[in-house]
Amino acid sequence: MELGLHGQSKTAIEKNRLANWENDIGDAYYKCNMADIMATIGIVQFERMSELFHKRKNLIS
Repeated sequence: MELGLHGQSKTAIEKNRLANWENDIGDAYYKCNMADIMATIGIVQFERMSELFHKRKNLIS
Protein backbone atom coordinates (compact mmCIF):
# COMPACT_ATOMS: atom_id res chain seq x y z
CA MET A 1 0.00 0.00 0.00
CA GLU A 2 2.80 2.43 0.84
CA LEU A 3 4.31 2.08 -2.64
CA GLY A 4 1.23 3.78 -4.11
CA LEU A 5 1.17 6.48 -1.44
CA HIS A 6 4.79 7.72 -1.67
CA GLY A 7 5.61 5.85 1.53
CA GLN A 8 2.77 7.45 3.51
CA SER A 9 0.83 5.30 5.93
CA LYS A 10 -2.61 6.95 5.38
CA THR A 11 -4.80 7.53 2.37
CA ALA A 12 -6.13 10.97 1.43
CA ILE A 13 -9.53 10.10 2.95
CA GLU A 14 -7.95 9.02 6.24
CA LYS A 15 -5.85 12.22 6.41
CA ASN A 16 -8.93 14.42 5.93
CA ARG A 17 -10.69 13.14 9.04
CA LEU A 18 -10.85 15.58 11.96
CA ALA A 19 -7.67 15.56 14.10
CA ASN A 20 -6.08 12.95 11.87
CA TRP A 21 -3.63 15.12 9.92
CA GLU A 22 -0.41 13.51 11.15
CA ASN A 23 1.11 11.03 8.75
CA ASP A 24 3.91 8.55 9.22
CA ILE A 25 6.34 8.09 6.35
CA GLY A 26 7.61 4.51 6.43
CA ASP A 27 10.11 4.71 3.58
CA ALA A 28 10.99 7.13 0.80
CA TYR A 29 9.23 6.15 -2.42
CA TYR A 30 8.83 7.90 -5.74
CA LYS A 31 5.72 8.34 -7.84
CA CYS A 32 6.41 7.91 -11.52
CA ASN A 33 3.64 8.41 -14.03
CA MET A 34 4.08 7.14 -17.56
CA ALA A 35 3.27 9.59 -20.32
CA ASP A 36 1.00 8.46 -23.15
CA ILE A 37 3.81 8.67 -25.67
CA MET A 38 6.01 6.41 -23.54
CA ALA A 39 3.18 3.87 -23.24
CA THR A 40 2.76 3.93 -27.02
CA ILE A 41 6.47 3.34 -27.59
CA GLY A 42 6.38 0.49 -25.07
CA ILE A 43 3.48 -1.22 -26.85
CA VAL A 44 5.33 -1.05 -30.18
CA GLN A 45 8.49 -2.40 -28.56
CA PHE A 46 6.54 -5.35 -27.11
CA GLU A 47 5.25 -6.15 -30.60
CA ARG A 48 8.87 -6.15 -31.86
CA MET A 49 10.27 -8.02 -28.86
CA SER A 50 10.98 -11.35 -30.59
CA GLU A 51 12.64 -9.56 -33.53
CA LEU A 52 14.82 -7.50 -31.19
CA PHE A 53 15.66 -10.56 -29.10
CA HIS A 54 16.90 -12.46 -32.15
CA LYS A 55 19.01 -9.50 -33.30
CA ARG A 56 20.63 -9.21 -29.86
CA LYS A 57 21.19 -12.96 -29.68
CA ASN A 58 22.95 -12.89 -33.06
CA LEU A 59 25.17 -10.00 -31.91
CA ILE A 60 26.48 -11.90 -28.88
CA SER A 61 26.92 -15.23 -30.71
